[in-house]
Amino acid sequence: MIAYNRFKSPIIEAYLKGEPSNNDEYAIRQVHVKHILRIEPDYNVIMFNEEEVAYVDSSELYDKQGNSIQMEELEAWSKEVRTAVISSNVGKTYAKDWADYHRRGLELAHKLRDILSTDFDLWYAAPFEDKSGTIPQPHLII
Repeated sequence: MIAYNRFKSPIIEAYLKGEPSNNDEYAIRQVHVKHILRIEPDYNVIMFNEEEVAYVDSSELYDKQGNSIQMEELEAWSKEVRTAVISSNVGKTYAKDWADYHRRGLELAHKLRDILSTDFDLWYAAPFEDKSGTIPQPHLII
């Protein structure tokens, strides 16, 4: 976490947000990240933290005021992947509209980011079973 906070550049974050940068000034990181979350649904999991600890719901997360977060729509969305997980584990094919699934997942990720405490970094990744390439690599949600 120390290295993550040291090297996660404010310049990169400004670029991702589309904010103009001033090359005549330096930026100081204003937020100390304590946890890195990765939304990557699995059979009974919504996301993982930096130590690969699984979150089965959002109640362990807290908002900017320190209150527990409950996002039932995120939990419901993550459960949609169960059929794909089961099919994949038994060697069967499965039909899934991954583009729609990720569109809705990214909307929920941005909604979570808006209320989530700033000491969390939030990433979005495709489930293991998604071979569509719709989300080829994890995205930082800003």
